[in-house]
Amino acid sequence: MEKPRQKTNKKSAIKKAVKTLERRLNIDAGTRKRMVALSDLHAPFHSAACVSLACSFLRSYKPSLLLLLGDVFDFLTLSRYVRVHGHSGPQKTYEEINIGLTEVLIPLLQSVGWEIKYNITEVQGHPMFKGVHRIVFTKVVPSKTCKVVFIEGNHEARLMRYMAAMAEALEGMLPIADVLKTNALGIEYVHSKAGNGIYHVTRLLTAMHGTRYGLNPAKLTYEDWGASVISGHTHKESSWRKRFGCGRDDISMTSGCLSLEPPYRDVAGETRGFIAGWYEADSEGRFNVEHVRISGNFETNYPDREEDKRVELFSPWGEFVAEYEKKPGEGGVWVSRPVGGGR
Repeated sequence: MEKPRQKTNKKSAIKKAVKTLERRLNIDAGTRKRMVALSDLHAPFHSAACVSLACSFLRSYKPSLLLLLGDVFDFLTLSRYVRVHGHSGPQKTYEEINIGLTEVLIPLLQSVGWEIKYNITEVQGHPMFKGVHRIVFTKVVPSKTCKVVFIEGNHEARLMRYMAAMAEALEGMLPIADVLKTNALGIEYVHSKAGNGIYHVTRLLTAMHGTRYGLNPAKLTYEDWGASVISGHTHKESSWRKRFGCGRDDISMTSGCLSLEPPYRDVAGETRGFIAGWYEADSEGRFNVEHVRISGNFETNYPDREEDKRVELFSPWGEFVAEYEKKPGEGGVWVSRPVGGGR
């Protein structure tokens, strides 16, 4: 007879996940600093449950470095897919940006210690701006303990491509870091060309958005760079390790995504999750990283988000982490259960 599930709250469930990861990575040894890498949220097609889980994890894990590996925003309104397939999401680019800021980026920043207050106001003045709303920050105090780096993905680059194609004379007048409010929020924004904007975490580890697909995109990315790298782009978790002996390994990982399945495409084998680990900010630059997986039903039914009824967060080594169950008309209910055997 199956044992009844033991109910718990979200805080204790996530805390148990973090403790498991800390033990596995031996994270408190020496001068090791914690880091988390998230990728491919694709607001407004992000999974609200995945973002909630990631925020809870960040609050408990307390990283010194949060890497956003690109495609935080989708910019579907600027894509050729809109004309080909149509979609039921926002029809204006500013709507996509406002949703991405309020439902994704700002909650993530607040989870690592940012103090942020803002108002959403209607733009006044010219009649063409009638009904247009923008976010006005009244307070932004960056965290003193966590640095946030936003690496531009190919979807953020859609804005610059659109400007170049449709309004070449205005190119350069609207820096994307201003449009996405990353300058106002105190985030380091890394510009990218064709997905290869890079950020050096340590001497041995590079972070980037990525460009590769395939059966093992982590292996292909390593073959391109010839060094340890963490990336996103593929929406699939993958890893590759090259052993050199003498205690040295090169590691390449792709993180999976935190998005739904956008209505304009169908990609088989998508996985949800992110990367967590540690790094040493010294001359040696050692590091260690692990996948943290999320499973559930992520078919798009925007904006009803029926897909978020049940989402699970668990570790790749098969131990219990947490389960989120959302019932119609009710808030989320957190329960614990053993996973066993890995997935």
